Amino acid sequence: MFFVDPETGDVIDVDLATAVYKPSLRGAASAVKCIKVKRPLSTFDKRSIRTVVRGVARVLVGCPKGSWQPRKQRCKVGLKAYETITPGRCKRGSGGKTQRS
Repeated sequence: MFFVDPETGDVIDVDLATAVYKPSLRGAASAVKCIKVKRPLSTFDKRSIRTVVRGVARVLVGCPKGSWQPRKQRCKVGLKAYETITPGRCKRGSGGKTQRS
């Protein structure tokens, strides 16, 4: 079961055994997020881009060009991080870009 916190717009997953708090990156109109680009998008195969959720961060991953197997829908060398999106402002010197959505 999910419900949205009316003040912050965060999505809260309520389980009978444990309560898990999952902040939403979309949230309210004034939500702030930090975007860090790890590698240029041009180095990845367009068919392999995926989103992986790790805690409160969303990581866009992909397969380097030349390593994607279209028939198997798999990467020969493993998926590499393209971009990391976390809620809140970027810390100074982290190389990230703060963006409002």
